[in-house]
This record gives sequence, structure tokens and C-alpha cells, in this order.
Amino acid sequence: MSSSGGERLVVALASITCMVAAVSYLSAIPRTPPRPLIAPPAADGPAAQKAAPTPKPDLTATLSVTLWPNGPGRGRVSWTLECPPMTDACKTALARSRLLRAELPGPCREARTGKAEAVVVGRVSGTHVAAWLDRRDGCGVTRWQRLLPVVTAPSPPSGGDQSRQKLR
Repeated sequence: MSSSGGERLVVALASITCMVAAVSYLSAIPRTPPRPLIAPPAADGPAAQKAAPTPKPDLTATLSVTLWPNGPGRGRVSWTLECPPMTDACKTALARSRLLRAELPGPCREARTGKAEAVVVGRVSGTHVAAWLDRRDGCGVTRWQRLLPVVTAPSPPSGGDQSRQKLR
């Protein structure tokens, strides 16, 4: 088998492994009932004059990240990102969560800037997300750069640090 055939096989196996991991991760997440789209009718009298409290936005995220710094099949690093606490990675995940749900629109210019690939699976603000990130073209590079704090492996916690970013 040629080296390019072997590389294709490794990439295909890595893709399948990530899809299986994503499905098993998502199936383990408890489902929450949908929220009503329409508010219930207001009560009559003095209670109706009180303004309903504005719900706080869901600023939580739990993401499982797997990074292949040198490409699939060449070693990987995995960790879990849990928010809060609000680290730079958490702020990026919450602010740019749409980048974890959809590909950037094309056309994309050729601009491979590295072999690194990453899979990010989890929940952001109550929404399931799953993304395969790479740097094989201009769109992938842009997406990677915008999510850089999420796909950068955290330093292992030192001493008494109670960091909730856990390396696996």
C-alpha cells in the first residue's frame, strides 16, 4: 500500500473513531424538555402588573476536545472544558458557538497551514455541538483561528489549582 493510501486509511479511521465518540458522548447527555415558545397568559389583577423576571442567559459549556497536533494517527491529546469558571476558552466557546455547529461558507482558498486536527463535542448554552476542525483550506484556518483558545491544550493543573479543564 502506498504511503498516501496509508494516510487516507488513518484519516478515515480517525474520522470514524471521532464520529463514534461523538455519538456515544451525545447519547449520554440527558435530554431536557423543550422550552415553550410562547409565554403563558398573564394573570388578572395586581399580579399581572408585575413584570416577569427576565431569564438569565445560559452561560455554561461542557466540551470534550481531542487534538491531533501533528495530524491523525500521530498522537493525540484529549481534555474536557467545563464552564464556569469563565476562562478565555469558555468565553470563546460561548461567544463563537455557531462555529462549533456549522462549516464556514465557501469557496475556500487553498491555504494549508498545518496538519493539526481537532474534534470538539458537547453542549454550549444548552445546545449540542459537534465539530471537526482542521487547517486544510482557508475556511478551516479561519475557523481554527477563531476557536484557538478552545483547541489549545490547557496546561496541566499545578498544585492546588482547582481548574476544571481536565487533561485525559
